[in-house]
Amino acid sequence: MAASFKEIPAELHESITNLLGTHDVILLNAQLHIKSKVENIVLVLMPWRALVVRAKLPAKVQVSFSFLAVQIISIGGDNRVVVETDKSSFEFEFLSLDDLEHMVIHVVTSLKKIFPISSPGNLLQNASPILLNRIKR
Repeated sequence: MAASFKEIPAELHESITNLLGTHDVILLNAQLHIKSKVENIVLVLMPWRALVVRAKLPAKVQVSFSFLAVQIISIGGDNRVVVETDKSSFEFEFLSLDDLEHMVIHVVTSLKKIFPISSPGNLLQNASPILLNRIKR
C-alpha cells in the first residue's frame, strides 16, 4: 500500500504543542498500522516518551509509551519500523528513511543517557550498518 502523507498542518502542530504545554518536542508524520487498518498519525517524540496523536483536530493522544518499555525496534523495508514494548507492539510507516532514522536515533540516544554502556545492537533488529554508525557518533 502506498503511503499518502501530507505535511503536518500548522493548526495541528499548534494544537499538539498547546495540548502538551511545550514546544520542546519532535513531530514526525507517520502512519500507524493496526491489524488491517492504516491510520495517519503524528508521532510526538519527547525526551523519554513517544506519543501517538491522530492527525486531525482536536489533537488527542491515542497511546503513548516510555522508551524504557521498549524491548525491540525492528526496522523493515518501505520506511517501516516495529517498536515492541513490554505491553504492546506498534508498526509505524514514515514518510522518509530520514524520519525513520530520526525516530530510532532519538529513542536510542535517550536510552543511552540512562544506560551509557548499553549497545544499540541489542535493541535494534535489521538495522543497517550506516544507521548503527550514525547512532555511535
